[in-house]
Amino acid sequence: MKRINRLISRDSSLVIAVILLVLFAAAGGICGVAKEVPWSGYWWPMKPGPGANLFDDGGPCEKYDSYVQATTGSNPGLKNWEKSNHDSPSAGSWWGHCHAWAAASILDDEPTTDKTKEGITFTVGDQKGLLTECHFDDPVDLWVGTRCNGGTGPSYQDVYALDFHRTLIEWLSFEHEEGEEPKREAVVFDIQPGAQVWNYPAYLFTMEFTDDENDPNKTHVECVVWLADDGVAPDYVGTKKFEKTYTYWLKPKSNPTSGGWEGSSINDHPDFIWHPAYQQEDYGCPIDYNTVKTICQ
Repeated sequence: MKRINRLISRDSSLVIAVILLVLFAAAGGICGVAKEVPWSGYWWPMKPGPGANLFDDGGPCEKYDSYVQATTGSNPGLKNWEKSNHDSPSAGSWWGHCHAWAAASILDDEPTTDKTKEGITFTVGDQKGLLTECHFDDPVDLWVGTRCNGGTGPSYQDVYALDFHRTLIEWLSFEHEEGEEPKREAVVFDIQPGAQVWNYPAYLFTMEFTDDENDPNKTHVECVVWLADDGVAPDYVGTKKFEKTYTYWLKPKSNPTSGGWEGSSINDHPDFIWHPAYQQEDYGCPIDYNTVKTICQ
């Protein structure tokens, strides 16, 4: 089955569905893939540094201000607002817009070509950056994560193995209750088990099951998850993926009521899992979602 994973590409989601459904069902495994594959985008750090920032001179926010000025006669001041609200020299090196990019990559179509509007050229990176800004404060309709031990101790277990398993089945799997349509929507993982937050959209998974040698009611699971990466240049087009493998046990295998992380996953598993409900920019941010969509159109 691991060989199957290597054969799958982003541009063949229908082929993915057919291959995985047939082969994994025949082998007794479970799989799932989102109907829409999220796109890779830059994480737009808040701290000024060697990377690109949304508030850069000639960057996405400045171009947006110029476009709105040209079409309405009024400058909304997005660049200054971004500089004042999302720029902090004292910010952690990991602070940025990864959560907003993750939401945008799930809810919005990917910009794939440069667009010139009112004489202003918006690169793919400019467009993705503006869409990211639009999703900075999206509400969620899924949140999985319960901190145990007060967040102390050798490991975090914010997402319990049983909840992890159920979430993938509910949101990505082809498996569903009779009479219900599977969601098959990407969800976002914070894969960093510590204090830092690293959000990545998860859009495909496979589960392989092994019976426990000593307990007939216990099943061991190896779950491989594919996630869209934000470690790309701003103008990157497509989905750069990486994989995470998680191991855990369940009791019983069908409709499990208990479970636990195993192996390296005891200390390395998602801190929380979420899904954006709809678009919502940061409070007070002078950006208009419909204007951005017009730019990207």
